This record gives sequence, structure tokens and C-alpha cells, in this order.
Amino acid sequence: MTEAVAKHIKKLHQLEKKGNLEVEDLLKILKTPNKEYITPLREMVAQYHWQPQNDELIVPFASWVDALCIYLEEGTQGLVKAIHKTKDFFSIVFGVLEELPTEESLPAFLEIAQTFSDKITDEQEDFVKEYTYKLCDITSTQKRKSEQRPSRHFCTYLKANYQLCTV
Repeated sequence: MTEAVAKHIKKLHQLEKKGNLEVEDLLKILKTPNKEYITPLREMVAQYHWQPQNDELIVPFASWVDALCIYLEEGTQGLVKAIHKTKDFFSIVFGVLEELPTEESLPAFLEIAQTFSDKITDEQEDFVKEYTYKLCDITSTQKRKSEQRPSRHFCTYLKANYQLCTV
């Protein structure tokens, strides 16, 4: 394990032992992604009995670690495939994608939007509406940075859902 990874894992242990660990602390891993994080993160899930998402009012650190590990192992394509893993995993995947550089996350958002255009479940509808503005902003930012235009299908989908949100 590299020194940087070991140092970050040690910091995560310290925060957890003090009861100060937050999701943002885990997401800092995305600034310097490294597969060496996977084993120690999974060990922390077991050691601290972190829970996945459920109906309890707890931070689902186990689900966040799961999403981070999927990204570290398979990249954004792994996250796109895992979006329907469980009913609530969708929001965790979006949270991870939001923390990635736009150039990396935009293709994943586009692919997810195309999936939604076929069928949005009732559980996902409110969440999709909530993130429509964010996705439009990401698309706009990417368009300014690149000659490549986002797919018309994606923009049409976002505009339709944005109108639903403003009604």
C-alpha cells in the first residue's frame, strides 16, 4: 500500500473512532483514485459494522464504500451498471458521479439518462427531477469546454423533466 493511501485510511479510522466520519471524507478518495483503497475500505465496513442503505436514520457508509469500490474497480461504467443494484443505490451512484471531473462523469450521466428515457420507476422519479438542473448544468459546462455536443436525446429528456419540476 502506498504511503498516501495508508495515510488516508489511517485518517478515516481516526475520524470513525471519534464519531466524526462523514461521507465527504470517503469521497476524498476520488481525488486520487487508487485500487489499493478497496481492501482497507471493505475491512473498515466489517470492522465498524457499517450498514448499507435501509430505513434507519443512519449514514449508509457500507453503500458508499460499495459504490467507491465499484468505481475503483470498474470506473464509471461499473457505476452505470450498478445503478439499479438496490432501490436506493441510485442516489449513492449519483453522489459519486457528482464528485468526479465533468469530463469523466458526463458520459455516465448521458448513458443513465438514456436508460431513464425508456422507463423511470416511481422511486426514481422524484430523484431524477431533483437532479435535472444539476445534469443540465453539467451538460452546459461540458459543451463550453468541448466541441462535442451532448446528445439531443439527453437534452430533450432533461428539458421535459425540468418542466415537470417547475410546474
